[in-house]
Amino acid sequence: MTNPEDLRAWRCARLARNDDLLTQETDIKRELRHYTSVFEEKVVYCNAESSKESSFVRYFQNHFHQLRLKKLIATGPSNYRRQGSLYIYDGDNGSEWKLTKNGDFRSDECLEFLYQSDIVVTHPPYSLAHDYLNYMEIFRKNFLFISHIDSIKRKDVFKLFQNDQLWLGYNSDHDFSGFVLPERIKVLKTYPGYNQKGNRIITPESFIWLTNIDHLKRHQPIPLTKTWAHNKSLYPRYDNLNALDIPNTDNIPSDYTGLMGVPVTFLADYSPEQFHLVDYNTGHDGEPLSLNEELVEPRIIIERN
Repeated sequence: MTNPEDLRAWRCARLARNDDLLTQETDIKRELRHYTSVFEEKVVYCNAESSKESSFVRYFQNHFHQLRLKKLIATGPSNYRRQGSLYIYDGDNGSEWKLTKNGDFRSDECLEFLYQSDIVVTHPPYSLAHDYLNYMEIFRKNFLFISHIDSIKRKDVFKLFQNDQLWLGYNSDHDFSGFVLPERIKVLKTYPGYNQKGNRIITPESFIWLTNIDHLKRHQPIPLTKTWAHNKSLYPRYDNLNALDIPNTDNIPSDYTGLMGVPVTFLADYSPEQFHLVDYNTGHDGEPLSLNEELVEPRIIIERN
């Protein structure tokens, strides 16, 4: 269960400039090792990283030749509030400059670097996740970035999942080792978690990787070990939709082929070959799903393929 102090620190970070929780390199390595074949001769852009000391920048610089990259570009806000930072690495030399503007990924100069890139990998501000996805769509880029699961609880984002334009990354089962909390973000008590470098670490739940780069896990079916026929009382139907309510992915029955409502966390195990995404949390009356006249947590409506 999430530490209440972790939640408070995360909320503080969301209110701070850039929603600034920093990713640890160990989590980047764990995820990126599932995509190594896609980077050959590609320009990688980290467009929410404030300096060459970023864990994302450090990872790609250290693995530049192993991944056979063409170029690494990183931009983001810096300590100079009116001028962001730019870092470019070509495999031999790295150069750093100040940007004309503040380094916001939506600025004209950052969009120009986005246009030049092939793959975008970063940890953007959570509060701007929807804007971030829009730019990835507009520029038709391959991407892999960290966000909070709340960012996908929207019908327009669900459409991307439904159309097979977006899915969760390999390690999107809330299994992050923790995020570095910048010193400028204060908490009420001494923070208990520290990494080997002495940085304060928080471990809030519900963080995910979002991507449109294929990986093996999304084609692995969920093992279905439960049955509906002899346990019907455990599977109530919604007031406003003829579908079973299944609050836990592990309880999806193997012998039911009708509509089912599952939690958003189902997407971490979703295989398009096994299930079809039907709708997002909507009954036949156009209202959110309810059970015994009480609204349920947002559900994704699925059916077996």
